[in-house]
Amino acid sequence: MLADYLTAGRIFLALGIVSVVVLGATYLDASLSLEMIALSVLTAFFVTLGVYSFNQVTDYEEDRVNKPNSVVISGRKSPRQILYFSFLCKALAIALAFAIGQAAFLLICSVVLIGFVYSFKLPGLVRLKEIFIVKNITVSTVWSLMVIVPVFASNAAFQPEFLIVMAFVFLHNLMGVLNADLKDTDGDLKSGLKTIPGVVGKNGTLLLIFGLNTLALLLLVLGIAFWDVKSYLILLSLVSIWRYYRFWVIYRKELNHVYFRMEDPAYVLLGLLAVMGRIAGL
Repeated sequence: MLADYLTAGRIFLALGIVSVVVLGATYLDASLSLEMIALSVLTAFFVTLGVYSFNQVTDYEEDRVNKPNSVVISGRKSPRQILYFSFLCKALAIALAFAIGQAAFLLICSVVLIGFVYSFKLPGLVRLKEIFIVKNITVSTVWSLMVIVPVFASNAAFQPEFLIVMAFVFLHNLMGVLNADLKDTDGDLKSGLKTIPGVVGKNGTLLLIFGLNTLALLLLVLGIAFWDVKSYLILLSLVSIWRYYRFWVIYRKELNHVYFRMEDPAYVLLGLLAVMGRIAGL
């Protein structure tokens, strides 16, 4: 079933990447054709499916503990089938990026390469995800770079305030990665992966997430007030407010609470909020 392949590719996160691209496209002063918007969105969507589905195959040992009902562990699809799906998605993403332009092509090829060395253990080397903190920085950096795919599609000049938007995305993705690590602590410890939750524990990780959320919110407000970030992006503060609420619920409840186990909707809200703010003329 197609649903199994989309689940293996973390469809929710793929939609989140699409939202980040929409955020970048909305922020651009230059107009984008519908063709270029579609190419940008589909490129981001397929590269995300490809990278995350590959990671599900390489994370077999960890997922036996963390995600026993995942597509591969449960046997709904074989590792080979998921690898074929991953290769197809990556090939589509690279082809679409080539249609956008050279810069987009190089970026997506880099993302595919990073995804490979992140997940796959080469002889004599360690996976990027096995290097303490580097795994968190790597994933969040890739997400923040997807903001500028529309810049490549439009051939517009890079606006300095884009760095604020990228930093906001980086920090929110970093919070998401830390939340995922918190869920996967047991399996990561058993497989020998050193993660931040494994070192500082639940409360330490939640306090770090709280601090990162505060930093992201301050960066957004200061960017709008002093650094020419467009005022309608103030709606993105709703994502930070949601994270404060989610943090408080998780902090007060056990880790099996619904707000902890559910996929975080913050990812898919970024682009929607930017579009709403621009339409409203805030």
